[in-house]
Amino acid sequence: QDFGGGNGAELDFVGADEVNGRRVEKWRLTVRRGDQVRIDTQWYDPELQTTIKEAKYDGSSRELVGIQVGRPDQVLFQVPQGYAPLESGAGAY
Repeated sequence: QDFGGGNGAELDFVGADEVNGRRVEKWRLTVRRGDQVRIDTQWYDPELQTTIKEAKYDGSSRELVGIQVGRPDQVLFQVPQGYAPLESGAGAY
């Protein structure tokens, strides 16, 4: 997509890949800002509908590991024992 003034972005499908045993789509994102060109690579998991790995133009990267697909334990959604809401003006934001 051209944003004018030499600025733009392009997303290209590279191909199917695998990350940590998961089937993913590998994409290359090219961003142009004037005479600067930055290229990032993203690995998108269609089942999770999110990017699970990313390699940035500056050499940095991030990756989700230990992914476990399933229903979360309902204990995670219980109000902790001893919890009490703060009254307005008593340190609440």
